[in-house]
Amino acid sequence: MIQIRASERRRVLERLAGVPAQVVGSLNARTRLHLVRNAKPFVRRATGRVGGAWSEVSFRMQQLRDEPGCAQEEFDRILDREDPDCRRR
Repeated sequence: MIQIRASERRRVLERLAGVPAQVVGSLNARTRLHLVRNAKPFVRRATGRVGGAWSEVSFRMQQLRDEPGCAQEEFDRILDREDPDCRRR
């Protein structure tokens, strides 16, 4: 899964031609995750809760693959909602 700007969508999908790829969502100002299938919502969660779980999995993999101390620093930074570099742009 990758996150791209809406303005780059066409170019990225063209670049991925031949690779199974599809748009699965977009950002919103509500800080909530809404998953819809067949025009019916089936998941509604606060993005912090879902993002935290996603970050936890990434962190655990990074701990095993990379230097554990660096992985911990990065994970702590991701969880710091006051960090200006980790805010939605």
